[in-house]
Amino acid sequence: MFRSFRPQDRSCVRALPRDIAQGIIVDVVTILLRRVNEMSADFIGLLPQLSIAVIVLIMTFIGAKFARRLADRLLAGVTPANILAVLGLGSV
Repeated sequence: MFRSFRPQDRSCVRALPRDIAQGIIVDVVTILLRRVNEMSADFIGLLPQLSIAVIVLIMTFIGAKFARRLADRLLAGVTPANILAVLGLGSV
């Protein structure tokens, strides 16, 4: 019923001349290589900012650990019930 489209007579299939087809492939490869080079140059340009961001992130992590230890030492005996009692809400 259905035949696969494989023309036996290749005259109906228009192909590009070999020189034009190779020129198109070379252009595509050139464009792709140019884009890869641009992206790699942009990535290398961003490395200083990325390293500073990682350092800030690590410092924030260390600072949060230090603040938590300090708060645990200073507020060791404080419970939610104590806080409510100090605020005068213990009788409610």
